[in-house]
Amino acid sequence: MPYAPQQNGKVERSNRVVVEMALAMRQTADMGERFWSDAAKTTAYIRNRFPSKVLAGKTPIEVLTGRAPALNKPGVLGCDAEVLSKAQRQKLDAKTARGVFIGYEKSGVAVFGCPVVRRQ
Repeated sequence: MPYAPQQNGKVERSNRVVVEMALAMRQTADMGERFWSDAAKTTAYIRNRFPSKVLAGKTPIEVLTGRAPALNKPGVLGCDAEVLSKAQRQKLDAKTARGVFIGYEKSGVAVFGCPVVRRQ
């Protein structure tokens, strides 16, 4: 029923948890409001890898894909990161640039932000 959240309690509660997790992660990382969508995507990425009682202890990703999720790439929103630079560089240039972990895309690809570095 449209505009009747009372009829959709479980979904509304789940949405509230996602919003609160995203807000807490963004505030802990001291990231501005413009990173709200990145925090929300990362929250959804993490929540979809939590086991659920409703799914008999399986994760939503496991139910969708038929295999357990890989949990080998944890990242803390806003943490410092070294990002491999794919830009053309000279022999003695640094291979990485300092960046910040911004979150995960829906596909599971990690997203990093790097300040612009200009050649001198």
